[in-house]
Amino acid sequence: MAYQFTKDKTAKFKFRPLQTSSDTITLDGINASLPSADTICDGISSLMAIGGNEPVYETATRTSTETVEET
Repeated sequence: MAYQFTKDKTAKFKFRPLQTSSDTITLDGINASLPSADTICDGISSLMAIGGNEPVYETATRTSTETVEET
């Protein structure tokens, strides 16, 4: 039997909403295939700016799921 991984198209992205906060925000449905984080971080920064917040990405993580399938 052979197995292969299938990666989900979307991921979760967790980041801190403010420099002074230890809380985190997790967004579902983030593109899991982009190799550069610039697009994701720029989009989240634009969204957070609506509320006057400046997100912090120093400890941010993108988590995607891969499932094993039998081929």
